[in-house]
Amino acid sequence: MRNNAPLRELHVALVGMSGSGKSAVAVKYITKRFIGEYDSTLEDNYCRQETVGGQCLMVWMMDTVESATKDEMRWIAWADVYVVIYDVTSQLSFQYAEGILERISRHEHVLCPREHRTLLVGNKSDLERYRQVSETEGERLASQHKAYFSECSAASDLRQFTQSLHSIFQNIISGARSPSPRQCSSDSEIITPRKGAFSSLRSSSRSSQVRAKTSTSKTPAPLHKTPSLSKLKTGSKLLKLFHT
Repeated sequence: MRNNAPLRELHVALVGMSGSGKSAVAVKYITKRFIGEYDSTLEDNYCRQETVGGQCLMVWMMDTVESATKDEMRWIAWADVYVVIYDVTSQLSFQYAEGILERISRHEHVLCPREHRTLLVGNKSDLERYRQVSETEGERLASQHKAYFSECSAASDLRQFTQSLHSIFQNIISGARSPSPRQCSSDSEIITPRKGAFSSLRSSSRSSQVRAKTSTSKTPAPLHKTPSLSKLKTGSKLLKLFHT
């Protein structure tokens, strides 16, 4: 029997220092191909249909670019899963990843009532002779931030990364989830009551004359919603690569 149930969407944000291999991991996961050179200034979105635990999923993956001019809320408020990537041959990228994990932790506890998942990934594990960050160090850092951990090589073997990501998807599917981030443009809209809600409470205690006056006022404008990724231009990084 054909399953006509709509695809469930999951959003994955790849973050990390430039040169850690975010784009290579994203493209290898989406296309099964390894491409070694990318334009580091391009931020892009990709999608792929997956079946995990018998459920069809549409996985959206954001290949982020860290920049002082870009608001990090664009991926923090959007993602269900944060994939924090560092290069095992670079201690500096590992320290950078630690900083990202700390920012995510602060966001989780202060701003957002939703429960996200975080995966710390040590990339370029095939370059063992140049390793500066041990697997034990990675596991310890992940444990400190209650994150999943995996090492992989976008150049040769991405199976461990894929297995870890699917395990997280399965965990999300089987558990109860809070309101979808796709209904809000930022987390402040999730936790901040709408002005109209308070207005309706105040109007109930006013005189009939005041109520008559307020009834003719304009209704609060609806909250701005984040546009669907299906309407955004995606894959420009891949198109640029494949046409050169």
